[in-house]
Amino acid sequence: MSFDVQLVGRVLHVVLKDSIDLSVTPTLKEHFAQLMSSDVTEVRIEAGGLTYIDSSGVASLLFLRKLATRFESHFFMLSISDAAARVIQLANLDSVLSVTSAARVSPTAQPSSATNTGDGFEFSDADALNLFQDSSNGNK
Repeated sequence: MSFDVQLVGRVLHVVLKDSIDLSVTPTLKEHFAQLMSSDVTEVRIEAGGLTYIDSSGVASLLFLRKLATRFESHFFMLSISDAAARVIQLANLDSVLSVTSAARVSPTAQPSSATNTGDGFEFSDADALNLFQDSSNGNK
């Protein structure tokens, strides 16, 4: 499984790895909705193991951020891969999702461009434009 969501005490701990795309985001969002409550004081995201995230994955993170805000919980991005950070930055959502340079994790083999490099990372300019338009239009 490409994610693990656990409630430990009052902390919701989310580990994302491999690929977060439309095939897993409905289940991921369901876990978020089930576990978030006013008892949760912190949401901690570890995404250093992500090799790919699409717009639905970013939307899932926004959904969790919104839930955290609704329940007055603190939202922390503890780590994030360079590949995932680039997608989030292209959508101008890095400040919303608390993506800082301190959280970025550089993989051993890093894609050299936004194309398929054979290591699982694939992201085109059209993907970036669609992601940006989705976030700008409120996901209409």
